[in-house]
Amino acid sequence: MTIAQIGPFPLDVNCIKGGIESSVFGLAGALAESQRVEVFDFPRQDGREETQIVRGMVVHHYCNTGRHNEDAASRCGKMVGDILSIQPDVCHIHGSGLMSKCLFDALRERGIRPVLTVHGLAHIEKWKLLKHSPSLKHLYQYWRQSKTEFGLLGEAERVIVDTEYVRKEIEGYFKKREISFLPEMAVIPQGIDPVYFDLPRPELNKNILSVGAFSRRKGHLLLIQAFEKLCERMPDAHLDIAGIVAEQDYYAAVLAYLKESPRKDRISLHTDLSQEALRGLFEQSCVFALHSKEESQGIALVEAMAAGLPVVATKVGGIPYVVNHRRDGLLSEYGDIDSFCASLFYLLSDPGLWSAFSTRAQSSALDYSWQKIAERILQEYTR
Repeated sequence: MTIAQIGPFPLDVNCIKGGIESSVFGLAGALAESQRVEVFDFPRQDGREETQIVRGMVVHHYCNTGRHNEDAASRCGKMVGDILSIQPDVCHIHGSGLMSKCLFDALRERGIRPVLTVHGLAHIEKWKLLKHSPSLKHLYQYWRQSKTEFGLLGEAERVIVDTEYVRKEIEGYFKKREISFLPEMAVIPQGIDPVYFDLPRPELNKNILSVGAFSRRKGHLLLIQAFEKLCERMPDAHLDIAGIVAEQDYYAAVLAYLKESPRKDRISLHTDLSQEALRGLFEQSCVFALHSKEESQGIALVEAMAAGLPVVATKVGGIPYVVNHRRDGLLSEYGDIDSFCASLFYLLSDPGLWSAFSTRAQSSALDYSWQKIAERILQEYTR
């Protein structure tokens, strides 16, 4: 079978930026073990116009010479020509943004029915951003991305979603607006790099790790406030926060807050880490924390579980479908920093309890190996 994987692919596989990049990279690699796979990366401003071989796969990179998504979409014709040139049996598009919709429509016009995976829901993320920071810019982003996302979903016959949460949200959106058409949906989670299962088993210490892009959605400021409370009872605790800078103004706000924090010497920020350096942080930590406002699945959560780190997170989006409360970790309401702090203290202060959570988390993570998920994706292709 010849498979065209279409979506964001890392420019440097040693520095993967974002969940969709991680997902396309992992799935393509797992499928390439038994199938012919070629990857077609989305155009980006920092991209290179080149074709390279990555782990036995042909990867096509494209450059966006403009400043906006509309400029990237102008490369659609070139990409479709390249995709058709390999005569694929399956075209699999990742994402629900403008580039995904343009490629989906162009392939449909040529008689191809692409497989579509939705990685999170942009309309929910943009709606929460608009509520938190009302502005004409955020209103336009919400309107534009919602229109694009549901225009795409309204054309797809069958969609892959990563959690039951995303399936229910899509279903609810269509029912609320009394839209009779509803795409069939298959719930298949995003997998993780198997290297996380092979990391040395952690030991209980006072090191907490959080991995997520620096954006308002990830709630770093609330996490830091919960950590400051924890330090009142556990002054030797340490917090590492790692992620790409997705929103420069939010990252600046985090830096400004830390400058005045009485616990600034106990908190370290890391940006644009290599995969090796990131795994090093997993190895030296014993608990993973994420105070997110919205997640469809949260790949970093599963990576942490595979590494044996119990999770402290928020009870939002798809997280409760991934992290089993009181089995793999502890969940709190978003914004409740007192409860979040208590969960961290609860795990860090009891060796027996921490060990039991660690063992169960690692066991749960086995369901997210790319080998298992690739088998389910191949069934979708055959279907």
